[in-house]
Amino acid sequence: MVKHDFEMINLKAGEIVIGSTKGGWMHAGERPAHRVELTKFSISSQKIALEEMPEKGRPPTQAEWAYARSQGVIPQLKSQEVVVLADNAINGHRGAPLDGRPRLSGEAMLKNRYWAMVGQKDGEARVPIRIEEMQNPQTYVVFRSLANNRSEIVPTDTDVLPNMFTEILCIFIFGVIPSFMIPIFRGFADYAIEGWVNLLFGGLCAGFVSGIIWRPRRPIWGIENGKFTRLRS
Repeated sequence: MVKHDFEMINLKAGEIVIGSTKGGWMHAGERPAHRVELTKFSISSQKIALEEMPEKGRPPTQAEWAYARSQGVIPQLKSQEVVVLADNAINGHRGAPLDGRPRLSGEAMLKNRYWAMVGQKDGEARVPIRIEEMQNPQTYVVFRSLANNRSEIVPTDTDVLPNMFTEILCIFIFGVIPSFMIPIFRGFADYAIEGWVNLLFGGLCAGFVSGIIWRPRRPIWGIENGKFTRLRS
C-alpha cells in the first residue's frame, strides 16, 4: 500500500444544494436542484493519483466536493485542472441520492464514465470523462461512513407535470400568440385567419426556441418533515 503524507480534513455534517434552478433547456442536465444532507466525512488536503487511492478511500461525490468547496478546505480549480468524482456520468439529478453517496449505474455503457470537475476561466464545470482515456487522473480522497445501505433519492417523476404545464404556457405566450398578433397589428387580419396553419407552426417553433435559453426558475427540492417536497420556488 502506498503511504501518503497528506493530512485529512474533518468536516462536520451539513447541507448543500446540488443542481440548477435555471429553467432553460440548456440547463436540463443540471436539474432538479435538490438539497443534499451530508453526514460528517474527511477529505484529503491535496490531490493524489487515482491509482494510488488508499484502502477504503474513494473520490468525492459532487455533493461532497461542493460542500468541501463551500467550507473553503479545498481550493478552486485552476483553468483546465481536472478532478475525478465518484459518480457515474448520469445526466440530470432525478434518481440522485439525497445523502450525497456515490451515484452509480448498473448500465454497462455508464460504468466506465464518471463526472469530473474541470477548472474554467469563470469557475468550474462538471463534465463526463472516461478514466482509461485520461493520463494520470487525479482526485481527492474521501473517507465517509454511511449507516444505511440505501438512501432516499430524488424521485424520477419530480416536477414533471408542472414543468409540462409551464412549457405549454410559455410556448403560447412567447410563440403562438405573438405569431398571430403581429399580422393583426400590421393590418393583415385576414392572413391571421387564412394563414393560421403557417402562423401556428411558426409560433410553435419560436416558442420552442425561446425555451433553449429561458424558462421560469424551477424550485429546490428536498426532505422536509420526512417528506420529499419543494423547499422554495
